[in-house]
Amino acid sequence: IINSVNLEDGLERCERVLPLAREFGAAVICLTIDEEGMAKTAEEKVRIARLSNVVGPDEAKSDTFLGALCREAYNGHIQLQTALDSSKDYIWIDDAVDLLLRIAQEGRNSVYNVASGRQTSHAEWCAAIQSRTKCSLAVDDGAPTVSFASTSVDRSKEEFAFAAAPVLERIAEILGEGEPDTGCHPRPSTRSRI
Repeated sequence: IINSVNLEDGLERCERVLPLAREFGAAVICLTIDEEGMAKTAEEKVRIARLSNVVGPDEAKSDTFLGALCREAYNGHIQLQTALDSSKDYIWIDDAVDLLLRIAQEGRNSVYNVASGRQTSHAEWCAAIQSRTKCSLAVDDGAPTVSFASTSVDRSKEEFAFAAAPVLERIAEILGEGEPDTGCHPRPSTRSRI
């Protein structure tokens, strides 16, 4: 847990700390202090941001479902334990940070969903990863479909004209291909199957 960030000195601290929190899987306590000082009313003090699945560069280094997919792909084969039509909402880290800052600075409501508003299926992830890595794919017999309810981003669209970029468009960065190729790939998964 990072205790805490605020906007008292502007955006600089949040822009440094939030990507680190994502990298290390830390929760962040955000205080309601901005350039004008401490919030005075409950409406000004409380903003709840419910985060979707945040995705960023070099996801293969993360201990996430998508990180495991990337590591398996680098080993040449993805073995899914859940059905290809399984799905959930994913949002790119930059979009999440931008929306969190907008909520903190301009939010008129107390609860927000920080999400893309679009379900991405395992089939879509696997196809995007396979197109870059040429790995093989298999799905366990009788693999269950595991999907989460769609996440509404109507409030963020209405208040901030927010529209998240499709995460699949960032597949090269997710796989860590945005950096010079050193010939080294991330450490293989300790799990043999996903």
